[in-house]
Amino acid sequence: MYIKKTIRKWINLFHSHFADDVYNIGIVPHSDDILTCTTMPEIKWLSHTFNDRWFADPFIVAEDTDTYTIFVETYYYDVRKGALGVIVADKKDFKLQTYKDILVLPTHLSFPCYYYKKGELFVYPENSNSGNNTLYRYDWENQELIKIAVQCNYPWTDAAIMFDDRKWITTTYRYDCNGNICHIFFFDDCSKKYIHKHDIVLADNTARGAGLPFMTADERLIRPAQNCNNGYGLGLVFQEVTIDDDKLVLKEINRLYPNDKKYNTGLHTYNRFGSVAIVDGYHSPSKFGVWCWNQIKRCM
Repeated sequence: MYIKKTIRKWINLFHSHFADDVYNIGIVPHSDDILTCTTMPEIKWLSHTFNDRWFADPFIVAEDTDTYTIFVETYYYDVRKGALGVIVADKKDFKLQTYKDILVLPTHLSFPCYYYKKGELFVYPENSNSGNNTLYRYDWENQELIKIAVQCNYPWTDAAIMFDDRKWITTTYRYDCNGNICHIFFFDDCSKKYIHKHDIVLADNTARGAGLPFMTADERLIRPAQNCNNGYGLGLVFQEVTIDDDKLVLKEINRLYPNDKKYNTGLHTYNRFGSVAIVDGYHSPSKFGVWCWNQIKRCM
């Protein structure tokens, strides 16, 4: 058994290093120009020394004078599965200072979306492999997520609350997570769970969320979404959110694509935090790496 596990670990390491997409998180200045510009601002990528993982789905949850505290998906190469972690990064050069896992489950975790309530930090990450969505409270002292309750018995992917009252949520489902149908949920006061309200069918595959909504200077609510046409998370889409006749309405405002030399395949997270936004990007494996992986698979 030990030999088999060791072989599997090294196969996973090879695949993740050389035959799979590699992600990183970065930071950009934020302004309402993001809704009219044609290219992404220059991204300052996180500097770190880990070679057994990558980071994606970043959410800044706090800051002080010198650092940002960031929740992330941490994808470990040896198990090919995501956990949730907390990063403290230096503001000046965006270099990782500390890292700690805050939630590890048998199933894949990502997209640690959050809100504050009465001074406490609550997180509702993507865990669609479990078939539901669970709410957690963050324990700052021990740096871990404490389970509160199951919010919904649906396989939500990249769900995000749209308004401060936390009544409305936009999401896609695991089995069609990169499609054109955005599912709208509304909080039911009786059951204390989110119930399906209605669906929005978009013109193309831009339903999957890319982060928390943000408000513009002229008080428009903007939802970041992913452009999943011809691939997963190839770019960002910004949609204005309104309510009409007790239904959520999404109107596309702008699309942006990666223009970075290294992380040039896709962008799929945009989270505003004050005057900055935190993003992620990825690059695809080399043709040689994919060829080597295909040869290994033939022998398996």
